[in-house]
Amino acid sequence: MRAAGVNTEASCGHEGYIQCQSLDPAQDVEKIKRILHKHGLWRYSITWTYESWGEDYSGWRQSLDVRSLAFRAELRETP
Repeated sequence: MRAAGVNTEASCGHEGYIQCQSLDPAQDVEKIKRILHKHGLWRYSITWTYESWGEDYSGWRQSLDVRSLAFRAELRETP
């Protein structure tokens, strides 16, 4: 995703997600969908989160969480 211009900021193979920063969620969702479809991924969810803080709402951020079973790491037990 990063190579295609999506600003990824965190991921977790245990949980199967990639978190992305977004200034334009609608545009980024379409870009992410194209990337996933190009790689044959059709089962996923994309959740938009907007957070604000401070009495005057001076702090804010929005992010997209992309989840898919395909992102989960295959964890193996070590002997």
